[in-house]
Formats: sequence, structure tokens, C-alpha cells
Amino acid sequence: MTVLLYHHISDTTPRITSTTPGEFAQHLQMIEDNGFEVWPLSKVVRYLQQGTTLPSRVTVITFDDAYDSILTTATPMLEKRGWPFTVFVNSAAVDEQHRHIMSWQELNSLQDKGGELANHSHHHSHMATRLEGETEEQWQQRMHDQILITKDKLKQHTNSELPLFAYPYGEFDQPLQAIISELGYVGFGQQSGALSSALDFTALPRFPAAGVYANPKTLRTKLKSLPMPIKSVEVLVGEDQSGLTSYAVKKPSIRITLEPGDWRLSELACYVSNQGTGDITNIDTNNNSFVVTAKKEIITGRSRYNCTMPSQEGGRYHWYSHAWLRFNAQGELPTD
Repeated sequence: MTVLLYHHISDTTPRITSTTPGEFAQHLQMIEDNGFEVWPLSKVVRYLQQGTTLPSRVTVITFDDAYDSILTTATPMLEKRGWPFTVFVNSAAVDEQHRHIMSWQELNSLQDKGGELANHSHHHSHMATRLEGETEEQWQQRMHDQILITKDKLKQHTNSELPLFAYPYGEFDQPLQAIISELGYVGFGQQSGALSSALDFTALPRFPAAGVYANPKTLRTKLKSLPMPIKSVEVLVGEDQSGLTSYAVKKPSIRITLEPGDWRLSELACYVSNQGTGDITNIDTNNNSFVVTAKKEIITGRSRYNCTMPSQEGGRYHWYSHAWLRFNAQGELPTD
């Protein structure tokens, strides 16, 4: 069960966040040709929370940032197939009538066309970054405001109250996840992987499908991915990294333990953002566990460990992605 992430559906907007109309049409045809159903995100979350087994060929289509091409280009294509979708809204851009952003009236109209509306914060800022001189209590209050303002505006303008949240830029740390949990939201990042009820509900994955990730051939493999049979994920901190949080270590390690089963650990592969393959050590076939470590220092900002393993079902892979957020020495993140 996978969730796809889009922003612009256009060939005139920045490529890194854009999927052309032609590519989007190919994606939709690929979903149909491979026998997948498209479900509303709220339905999938409800199944996960209840522990109900999901069909193996279900996907969800989501959009971040409320761009107008979602209404003008994507929605007619989805409506023609009767497929639902979810738009994560950053409310300040709507209030301020930013270029290429839908109005509240236009957003509201999506709900009659199969669209769900959910929370993407008010200002779409780098939420995990603390402002200069800001105390932790002040940061927490600012984050509450960023989420609750959009919650209130969605209720006021569209009557939507879905407890679903997408982190701007896919950035989150443990204190931010705690706020999402406290406010009763299910959180989504931008790390890849398939959904399962074993994952952290404040950091669920989505597969980006724009820019270089819009290639239908590579996206097909991701669409067909299955959840890694996770039993537990433990962040390991080396002795030379004492005092640093799990989101600030230079070469972090994680121990992944899988549920009992005849898994193909010998065919496991793990990759580190901007590095290629990571080191896989401490493989324990009795306990179905292994340790993944970067070979070099991870970059400042966002990075990922992506692990895949062939499934018993031919042509499909179990997929897990662990997101890292590393601050610089000043406690800041890159803003590009």
C-alpha cells in the first residue's frame, strides 16, 4: 500500500516540484494497468489505525501546497476515473492569494470532485528550526499555532476536519512529532516506503512523484512496493557521538528487526542519500535483524536510509525508508 506525493501538475513550473500533465496521465494509466485501486487517504489511515489488513494493490494520490494546477489539470483527469485524492493546504498562501495557489472557494469545490483537504501548516516554514533566541516553550507554542490556525481555517472555509498533517519539506524531529501526536494528527513525511500499521503514525511515508521521480518506469517499482515487515527500529548512537540526538549524529546507525518469517535478508540492499550503498552489518538470521550505517557523514538537512528486499511475490519489493534531519552547529537547517 503506497501513497504518491505531487505538487504542481504543469510543464511551466519548477521541475523539482513538478509533474508534467503527460507524465501524470502516464502515472494514472500505470496505476490502472497494474490493477491498483485508488483510495482516499482518510480510509487508508482508518484501516491502519484499526489494524485491518489492506489489499496489496491500493494506492493514494496526494498533493502538497494547494497549487491551482491541481484544480485545472489534475482534478479533471482524476474525476474522469472517479478516483479520490487529498490536498494538504498551507493556509497563509491561500489567505494572501499567492500566485498559482487556489482560493478557499476553489479548494472547497474540490470536495465535490473527490478531493479531501488536510493540514500542511499555516506558513509552510521549516518547522523543526528554532528561531534565534527562541526558547523551547516558545517554539512549541509557535508550532501549535502553525497547525491550529490551518485547522481552524479549513473548518471555517471548507468544513474539513481531517486529522491528517503533512510536514512542510518533509522535515520533522522528535519534538515536532510529539506535538503532532498531542494534537491528535497522523503525520506524513516525504521519505519513501510502503504503509503498514507497524510504522510510526507521526512519520508515515509517501513516494515523491515529481521531477526526477516522475519517471514512470521507476515509479512503477515504487507503486508496487510492499511494507517492510518491521517489528522494531532502534536508533543506535556511537560512543563518539554521546550527547547528540538521533537527528544530529554524523554517521547514524539503525537496527531493524523484522517480524518472524522466511525473509530474504541475503538480498537486502540499503542506500544512503547522496552516498550510494550503506553498510549492512550484524545480520542475525535467527532474529531477522540487521544494522544499517552510513559510510560517510550524512549531509546537513534532510537525508534518508532506503532499504529494499525482494518479496516472495515476483517483481515486488519490501521497502522501508528512515528519515534523518541533521542540524548544523548553529542548530539550523538549510532553507533551500
